[in-house]
Amino acid sequence: MKDINRRSFIKGTTALGATLGILGPIGVIAGNAAPALASGELLGSEVAGGKLYVYAGSWGHMGGTDGITAFEYNPTTGGLTLIKEINDYIRCGQTTCDFEDGYFYCEDERTPNPDFGGNKPDNAASGGAGGGNVWSFKVDRATGILTEIGKTYSYGAQPSYVTLTDEKDYMLVTLYGGKTSVTQLIRVADGSYQILTVPNAACTQLFRMNEDHTIGDIVDSYQHYNRGHENNAEEFEWCNAHAVIKAPDGKLFVTCDKGASTVTPFVVDHKNGKLKVSAETYDQQNNEGARYAIFHQTKPFLYINNEKFASIDVCTYDKYGNLEKVQTVCPLPEEYVNEKLKVKVVPAGGKFEQQDFKLHPNGKYIYNMMRCANGYTSEWEGCSVLEIKENGLLELVQFKKLDTLWPRGCAVSPDGKWFLVASLYAEELLTLPISANGQLGEIVARTPQRSACNLTFFPEKYTPAARPFVHTYSSK
Repeated sequence: MKDINRRSFIKGTTALGATLGILGPIGVIAGNAAPALASGELLGSEVAGGKLYVYAGSWGHMGGTDGITAFEYNPTTGGLTLIKEINDYIRCGQTTCDFEDGYFYCEDERTPNPDFGGNKPDNAASGGAGGGNVWSFKVDRATGILTEIGKTYSYGAQPSYVTLTDEKDYMLVTLYGGKTSVTQLIRVADGSYQILTVPNAACTQLFRMNEDHTIGDIVDSYQHYNRGHENNAEEFEWCNAHAVIKAPDGKLFVTCDKGASTVTPFVVDHKNGKLKVSAETYDQQNNEGARYAIFHQTKPFLYINNEKFASIDVCTYDKYGNLEKVQTVCPLPEEYVNEKLKVKVVPAGGKFEQQDFKLHPNGKYIYNMMRCANGYTSEWEGCSVLEIKENGLLELVQFKKLDTLWPRGCAVSPDGKWFLVASLYAEELLTLPISANGQLGEIVARTPQRSACNLTFFPEKYTPAARPFVHTYSSK
């Protein structure tokens, strides 16, 4: 077998050539400035001087601490200086921002909600139901302090991702759902009784935004269903809507469901406040577990990292969200995986999972976090660096082992020079330099942070990048 550090698993090479021929020219941009990243990260061209802040979310789902902490970022050293612990009660799994107007949003990823004793929101007794919340904050640009301005129920269990529309009129929220279920007694057609277990629903929700920039009422919901996978029946799971990602045109959204192993495309009907499925759902037949996705800024490619396999799907897409897989890439050296791209080296009682997934601001590299631990000891942890070729395909150029425990979240600095890692069980934030070729250097700083889960850059001063910009789409 060839050296996996310099190669990719490619399927359907002939079909790829035909697909790229149909798509025609790619990378058409309106204007000369670099476009904003579709996932909402900050670009260097959008930072108009002043200070840079980093918000670290804490995720106590595995028995740790919840909360949000504000840091000031040093662009020279990549170091972080504590500003303030904003709160210790929000289970902050993921965030999104309105950089222009100065607002910060996050989900509160929980199933039991202290506001719910039963099914009614006005029941304040403590209970084991009710689902999570989504929160709104105003950013003090001079200090980096967040002020809480609103909380809205997520109307379901474990909200897992929040994404603001470009128009700032709607917020999309995914519900992870999960295996927790209620047991019901039902009577079937022959008159007999049966037990029916009903899991928490996995959904993509649509919330209207209020004029004061808080998240308002829920106006639509799409429930995801698991069709099952015959060739992987032993790994059948409930649906788990894990992320909703915005395309660079600001019109298309895709939801990754890592339980059902699907990616569903949506558009928002802004006039009527509706979510509309815009194309056929992309179904991973081997139950790979689509976790996160990245839209390239200027190429019509969507990259999907998979939680259950050591694989990344590379897909072309059109403006409706029709996906066609053109490459399967292994993000690990070949000695780590078997021929089915399952990881071979796992600690006793542990498991392998791909984690956060980020694009370099220059659009040339992808960073893919991985854990391989049992919660107490690590077999190995690391980050893969994948180069994006001119034709949109990926090539693994580095696998960087990290001396930490469960690196869950990451962020690339707006200027592309520093890489930050949030380590959940090591309870620390790591700083690594990024070289000109996109590869990672050694850890230069470790900052304590309880139950570190995710990282978000925010500028004191902000200038929007040139918008809009478009691809040349397929006409299919």
